[in-house]
Amino acid sequence: MIRSVKTNEIKWNYVSAGFEPMDALSALGRDGLCVRRLGKKREVWRVERQERVFYVKLFSSSGLPAKRREADAIDRLTELGVPVPVLVARGFGGGGAVLITEEVAGSQVLKEYFFTTFKGLPGAARRRAARDFAVFIRLLHDRGVMHKDPHMGNMLVIDKAGKNKGGDNERLEFCLLDLGEVEFRGKASMEERIENLELINLNYMAGLGPSLKYCFFKAYSEGLFDGKAALRDVIEKIELGTLVRAVKIWKKKAQRSMTGGKLFAEYTEGFFEVHMKKTWHESGALEAVIKDPDGFLDGDGAVIFKDSRTVKAGMVELSDGRKVLLKRYNRKGSVHTIKNIFRSSRASRVWQMSYGAELRGLLMPEPLAFIEERKKGRAFGRSYIISEFIDGAPRLRDRALELEDRTPSSGFRELLFRIGRELRRMHILGWYHGDLKWNNVLVREGTKAGKDDIFFLYIDGSSVSAELSSAEIKKELERFIAEIYKFGFGQAERDGFLSGYRSYTLGLRPSKELAAIYRELGA
Repeated sequence: MIRSVKTNEIKWNYVSAGFEPMDALSALGRDGLCVRRLGKKREVWRVERQERVFYVKLFSSSGLPAKRREADAIDRLTELGVPVPVLVARGFGGGGAVLITEEVAGSQVLKEYFFTTFKGLPGAARRRAARDFAVFIRLLHDRGVMHKDPHMGNMLVIDKAGKNKGGDNERLEFCLLDLGEVEFRGKASMEERIENLELINLNYMAGLGPSLKYCFFKAYSEGLFDGKAALRDVIEKIELGTLVRAVKIWKKKAQRSMTGGKLFAEYTEGFFEVHMKKTWHESGALEAVIKDPDGFLDGDGAVIFKDSRTVKAGMVELSDGRKVLLKRYNRKGSVHTIKNIFRSSRASRVWQMSYGAELRGLLMPEPLAFIEERKKGRAFGRSYIISEFIDGAPRLRDRALELEDRTPSSGFRELLFRIGRELRRMHILGWYHGDLKWNNVLVREGTKAGKDDIFFLYIDGSSVSAELSSAEIKKELERFIAEIYKFGFGQAERDGFLSGYRSYTLGLRPSKELAAIYRELGA
């Protein structure tokens, strides 16, 4: 609990009838649960009293401006008819301030709802949920309410019985949280709406398919835009703006993966500098590998996939039976060592790229840790990266070779179509793979809605930018098409792959340069 706040000196300027605020405050640090802490400025406590649940927000003197913003926002939003938690008490004094709200009955944090209930809904119910959410966001914007930080933890969802706008028997209602981040704009302009929709799109809809996104935007835009063409223009503008925001965020988060923090551990083991996901560090599962990576990779138990002058990679088994991929980057000589004294190792660059792929939701083996061997000051020797091992997933090359006389089934053509879609998604997100051989594509059968999962391997030559150049896109497509012909397939398979690539749009129309590439490749 914030020690600078003397709760016994709080003077209450509002208390709802029948509520005892000091009874709630007395639970802090005893049977109350601290659910959020923002430095020394603010804490949020969950307290149960008389079969009711309350949230106590405690502000230090430096957090008083936030308290005033939140208190004012509750009053204003209530006047505007925007659902917010009910305020039961507020006061100040003793070097701080207090806001107490009651828990919204039957509510669920939107993040929890999205990753549990929503994921299990049938298609019609998902579309209904997307429409209900769009109606709520439209209500906010029509009343000039703009939440500056609308992430999934700052909204509640309540599943209500009763007719919704589409005539269904179930409907969702929503409630705003973290009201200190709310701004009031009077009548929101189209630019302000689009700017806030970019944040909504970034925080909520990254995991939604194009059809559900369109369902949301169509419901939001009812009576606002003149026809489908205008709606399509707005969607494209929102998607482009979202990508610009996302690239900046992904870059910052990838950089943070090098400096420890909440999600990563950073420590020294002998001559090794180790960076690891904190969950794996706490479990200790990789400890033996970290202490002697060469012993694991050069031992009899390793299954080696690549062994060259510069790289050795193989599958190794941990003491708990789990399998990981261990890759070692060898020194290229003394000149290379001197040149790289103040540069990061290959393993660290691949680590950042791998984590960047994870942030974008791209299917690549999860990065677990990387190691740099440091001797004589900053000069480094070998480096290592440890990542998830995708078990039971043959390479696309092997899948192709299994087909007799290179006569593919409709299932194989569908697979090439899906690879094309995934590659287009990768390109839209600014990711250039750089080595699209069929040996670098894994296919794991039927783990997701009966469809195969597609993983891209060996991203040593990958790069990330805000937008891929037409030359990069063309080179990537030509590389994959060359593999189609190399393995004895023909135009039908090429067309299936390119059809998949073209089918993923994210609401964006192809540029003139991309349209020219399609024509040149015969798509």
